[in-house]
Amino acid sequence: MNSSRYSLFRVTILLAFFIIASDLCMMKTEARGPIYRMPCDSDKECQIGCHNPNCGCASQCIEHVCQCPHPASTVTDVITPPAPPSN
Repeated sequence: MNSSRYSLFRVTILLAFFIIASDLCMMKTEARGPIYRMPCDSDKECQIGCHNPNCGCASQCIEHVCQCPHPASTVTDVITPPAPPSN
């Protein structure tokens, strides 16, 4: 009887840990999107006054809403494949 209580206690602790850990991960992913919504027509409108609390003056006008750019989209170099050789 004692060993079953010990096992139940361990399972309960592990379950609580997984619930707390998954909740923390969800809070991190929720904060990545646009939290401060300001309508815009150009990037300059988003950068005047730097109103976005997440990315400040780096915010861009994406689909007429000031948003923080995705970290992978900050690269502006576009790699184009070479043209096929002409015969």
